[in-house]
Amino acid sequence: MNTQSPSQHHFISLGTKFILLVVFILLTTMSVASYFNVQMQKRMIVEQLTAKAHSMGSFISLISADAILGYDFLLLDRYMEEISHQPDVVYGVIISPDNVSLSSYINKSHPFIAPVVKEGADSLMDIVSQVNNHDGVLSLTFNINNEDAVIGSVIIGLSTERADELSNRVLKEHLVEIMIIILFLSLCIYYVFKRSALRPIQDLITSSEKLAKGDANARANIISNDELGTLASSFNQMADSLNRSQQEKDNVVDQLLNVNKSLEMATRAKSAFLANMSHEIRTPLTAIIGFGDYLQDPDITSGNRSKAVDSIVQNGLHLQHIINDILDLSKVEAEKLELEKIEVNLFELIQHVETLVSIQTRECGLSHAINYQFPLPEKIVTDPLRYKQILINICNNAIKFTEKGSVDINISYQENDNMLRVDVNDTGIGLEINQVDKIFEPFTQADSSTSRKYGGTGLGLPLSRKLATILGGNITVKSVPQIGSCFTILINPGDLKSSDFVDCIPVDLHDSFKESKIMDQFSLRGKVLLAEDVIDNQRLISIYIQKTGAEVDIANNGEEAVKAALAQEYDLILMDMQMPVMDGIQAVKKLRSNNYDGTIVALTANAMKEDELQCREAGCDDFLPKPIDRHQFVDLLTHYLTIEKIDYEAPIDSIMDDDDNDFQEIIDMFIDRLPLMFENIKDAYTNNDWEQLSRHTHEMKGVSGSLGFPSVMDVALDIENDVKNELHSGIERKIEKLSSLIKRVIAGKALREEKQAV
Repeated sequence: MNTQSPSQHHFISLGTKFILLVVFILLTTMSVASYFNVQMQKRMIVEQLTAKAHSMGSFISLISADAILGYDFLLLDRYMEEISHQPDVVYGVIISPDNVSLSSYINKSHPFIAPVVKEGADSLMDIVSQVNNHDGVLSLTFNINNEDAVIGSVIIGLSTERADELSNRVLKEHLVEIMIIILFLSLCIYYVFKRSALRPIQDLITSSEKLAKGDANARANIISNDELGTLASSFNQMADSLNRSQQEKDNVVDQLLNVNKSLEMATRAKSAFLANMSHEIRTPLTAIIGFGDYLQDPDITSGNRSKAVDSIVQNGLHLQHIINDILDLSKVEAEKLELEKIEVNLFELIQHVETLVSIQTRECGLSHAINYQFPLPEKIVTDPLRYKQILINICNNAIKFTEKGSVDINISYQENDNMLRVDVNDTGIGLEINQVDKIFEPFTQADSSTSRKYGGTGLGLPLSRKLATILGGNITVKSVPQIGSCFTILINPGDLKSSDFVDCIPVDLHDSFKESKIMDQFSLRGKVLLAEDVIDNQRLISIYIQKTGAEVDIANNGEEAVKAALAQEYDLILMDMQMPVMDGIQAVKKLRSNNYDGTIVALTANAMKEDELQCREAGCDDFLPKPIDRHQFVDLLTHYLTIEKIDYEAPIDSIMDDDDNDFQEIIDMFIDRLPLMFENIKDAYTNNDWEQLSRHTHEMKGVSGSLGFPSVMDVALDIENDVKNELHSGIERKIEKLSSLIKRVIAGKALREEKQAV
């Protein structure tokens, strides 16, 4: 197989090949045409000679009859002499019927006859016979007739030599003409071919060489409506395709480099995040474990014990918040987060957020206000849990980075694009331009020193933006360093055709808040089976259940729960899902397979939607995630157990463990102070001193919550929120309720002391 490239052979240009082909075709065609033309002309000359000889022979044969009959041989010789004057006549003979020559003329100098005569032919007819054998002699015979009888013949021999010479001369002239014509046509054709084909081809070759050398902008500049134009167009398309491919390759390379950089940055960010997360998780854990261990010290004072309990609760809630953010972000990025779209009262939702934000701003010494830009829709359609999560995250972020000044919330409705807008303005440290985009990246904070100085996981803002996007909106920020920031939260409020637009805060807003069911406000009747393997959880949940008045039995695993449930009747089974020996899913399936039709509620720390679905598919009637919210838990018990009585005058005792005498002493001291604390609250209300009223209710709320009086805490919190939101019309009723609760707390202490005395 020949593997040599064309460049290794002798190069012959396409133009040379083309012109040689043209010359060959023209030469061949015109030569053949000239040959046939010469032959035609030769034939015409021969025909002319033949015609002339016919005329001459016919005439002689006509006039020779009388001379033969009269034996006038001199006259016949004169006829032959006339023939000799014709240049093309080689010989002429008049013969008798028996082939005897009567008269003759022979041109002995003619090249056809001279050799025959020289050889010495026997007779005249032999000479004629030999000459007639020559290709250049044309022999014609004419009969001499007399009354239908042949009395002789005239034979004339014509030479075609002159015709050959003439045709050869014509052929030579034609060949010269052909060469001139071929040369002229070849030059013209070559010029046209070069202009219309060779130049475009050369341009295409040049462009191809440029393209082969890496010039992506090489293009063939050929404009014609023929194959070359099509070829050039195809070449340009190929070049464009290669250019696009190269650009795409370059883009891919750039993207890969950027991705690599992003991955490196993400790796560093996640490493920093893990280090920061470790710190963030360990910090509340340290407090929880440390204060828990501290509470075991028998020499701890009452005041320190109260502070330790409060620290454990606060750090536990902080740890729960961190874990929830991590889980929520992972669900959002895995597209596993499910939202509910329900109709909610906008002002109630903002009021819930305001309750939490106002407490934080007050503790940080910041001023705070909510500004409503009316008209606003009274009700919107959204996921209230996630929307509140967004607002609280953004507000918490603003409070964290604001050391002095204010954190204000502005609420408005954008009718042109149907967006509910919330602006959170702060006077905090602000952001540089290059920091704005970074704060919405997961695991990233504006500055590496931020987490060291202010703490935080760097998950709140990315999670909030993702949630806002899912709710049909977005979160943007405008910020000036050392001046402050404005975070704008947009969500789609749904179809507002059925919602009323109001121009002021509804007067009955405070009535729309349903008061929580507190354990000491009612008594439940029923028997509960708690399947839980963790002793601390057994103890805590049992306290919650017993405080309602219901009975509780404990099963340490699923197997014990199945045996107990099949052995006796229970009004409610609380089934933990992860237990040794037999887990909750297996236990529920086994109970249902044994036709157990009682109520089973799943308790599990696996709070994903798919976990709830798995529990319900196994046969659970309801689902409650851990850690257990006390109010949600009581609501669940109330739903499945029988309410025995509602006695608002029954004594109230602390839900905290009172086995520790020192801790009970703290509780008793608080109860003894309650009348004075209430008088301060009542006096502040009577004097319309809202600042003092807020301060006193805030103090009562904090202490009562820490010492196990949630009913007192909730009412004090309601009063504090009403003061802050200037909802003064409902405060008097709540003060009366607070007075009733305090009397019941004091009665609870008295009842306990009576029991101890007995």
